[in-house]
Formats: sequence, structure tokens, C-alpha cells
Amino acid sequence: MSIILTVEGPNRERTGWRDLTYSLWHRTLGDDLLYIDLDGIEVCRKCRRILLLAETAYDTGRVKPTTILERLARRHADQPEAYLVHWTAKDVRLEICPQFRGTGRVTVRELETIRPTLLVPKRNALGTLTPREWGEIIRACYSKCDHVRRRCS
Repeated sequence: MSIILTVEGPNRERTGWRDLTYSLWHRTLGDDLLYIDLDGIEVCRKCRRILLLAETAYDTGRVKPTTILERLARRHADQPEAYLVHWTAKDVRLEICPQFRGTGRVTVRELETIRPTLLVPKRNALGTLTPREWGEIIRACYSKCDHVRRRCS
């Protein structure tokens, strides 16, 4: 179970407040420029081949545009798979120190559902998965790397 501690408020992330300085600065350069941040890149530890690209979004039921992500995956020499990953989370209350009732509890966020869509090589909505099932798909992309077949340099 992967758990990320969160605190209420905008732009609060696992590592603290997300600094938007660069993004805000880039927006001042004009509307004729397009800046895309990529949320996930799975890479072989041995040969550094790019295996999977992912754009993630909290699942609100709306579809996120993926034109640039698909173009990157199709044109890259490594031919990585590309996914759009919609996700939901739930609050889980944990008791850290049961002997200190009331003061040893913390609320954490935990992934609840993941709704990935394979975009490249061929579009395929995979339905709603558990975090464990999605993890198995991620792990499977590593088996496609040549080092698994003893040819990875």
C-alpha cells in the first residue's frame, strides 16, 4: 500500500508546497508558446531505455487532451507505450501511537481506483483497475526491455 501524507490546501504535495514560479513565468512569454509537463516516465535502470510515458489526472470524468503525449511516444526511437491515467483517492485514518488516544491519528490519502487508457501503440481503454493491477502493467513494460532477454547493454 502506497501512502502519501497530505495537508489541505492548494498545490500541497508529498514533498511540500509545489512551487509554480517557473510555470507562471513561462506563461508570461505569450500565448503562442505551448509548455507541456509530463507526469511519468518509466526507464530501464540498466540501459536507460524509455519504456512508458504517462500523463496523470485526477478522475473527474472529463477526458484530458493527449495529442502531444501521443506524438512524443510515436516519434521516439525507444517506441515507449503511452498512457493517460485517471485516478481517484480516498482518505484513510491511521492510528500512529494507540497509547496516545486522539493525538496519534493521522489522515492519509491512498490511491483508490485507476482508469488507464493505452494511447500508443494502439488506443485501448483498460477499464477501472486497482493500484495493484496498474502496478502489474507498469512492471510488465520492463519485461519488454532487451536486458531481460540478456541483450541490454
